[in-house]
Amino acid sequence: MVDEYPMPTLTFPFPTVISPFETDESYHDEALWYDEYYGFLPEEDRNKLKKHALPQGAAFMSPTENDATRLRPMGRWFMFLTLIDDRCEFHSMSDLVSVRDRVCDIILGEVPRRDEIGFLHMLGRMRVEFQEFMPYLWFERLANSFYEYWTYGVMEESPYKLGHKRGVPPLAPYLLVHEYSIAMRPYGDLVDVTTRAPLSVGTFRHSVISRLRSLICRLMSIQNDLYSLGKEEARPSEVFNIVPVLRNELDCSRSEAIDEAMRMLDGFADEIVALRNNVPDFGDEQQAVQDYFHHMELMVTGLDRWYTSSKSIRYKVPGAFPEPMPSDP
Repeated sequence: MVDEYPMPTLTFPFPTVISPFETDESYHDEALWYDEYYGFLPEEDRNKLKKHALPQGAAFMSPTENDATRLRPMGRWFMFLTLIDDRCEFHSMSDLVSVRDRVCDIILGEVPRRDEIGFLHMLGRMRVEFQEFMPYLWFERLANSFYEYWTYGVMEESPYKLGHKRGVPPLAPYLLVHEYSIAMRPYGDLVDVTTRAPLSVGTFRHSVISRLRSLICRLMSIQNDLYSLGKEEARPSEVFNIVPVLRNELDCSRSEAIDEAMRMLDGFADEIVALRNNVPDFGDEQQAVQDYFHHMELMVTGLDRWYTSSKSIRYKVPGAFPEPMPSDP
């Protein structure tokens, strides 16, 4: 018998802010972007994806941002990160390395070649839009974050996706790998776009900021796992989900695993609050660090609102996902 334990409502000890663009789609051209940059996908798949409201996620996750010119490339990045993960799910390791390196090259300023796949051209356009107001230091940070996400996350999940490793991973490697594969490292860098003040290199590398980024990623990986549980249970290749991992680790029921996942999520959130309330002295960047914590927390509650309150059907409608393809055309 299937365990129909209802999914609990997620709550966080973080503030919630409603974006002025939450229902205003004027800052992006989602349908046009699919046709222009993802035209290699079958029309049926593009029509499904157009109902996912991916660029709108940028407004939810950066709710204090009121400048449409900043939200536009942020929407592109939300869409790009989501779809490149979907798209490359079953690619070979050599393909994954090629994708990673080319994405980093374009973030750092290389212009996509005419014959390259469409989504790389959208990435190039995103970079042009961001460079109007972001320094090169930030692009180096973004490229490094993407490299870590892809290398330590996506590529580490690949043997499970391709069936080279059987079964679900143990909890410890799951937590480490999924911390990277959730894509919040490169997406979290958009905090700097909203604060208008990227943290200095020394402050960004501080242990407190490093721990915050790790905790945010681990929290949001569980958040995503719980919202995507139904979709992933229907696909045998999806073993990087906290619920089956905990069921295997603890030899427990589905409902018990969900309860334990909620306790873990609460633990990560509580540690973030403790760090925020005990930030060390950062001198002239003290307020910038406080702002960094604040906007990271808003990303958590904003994404939760996108899951529950946006018009996206991504996690709500059976069959809303196109099936991944083994390689690009």
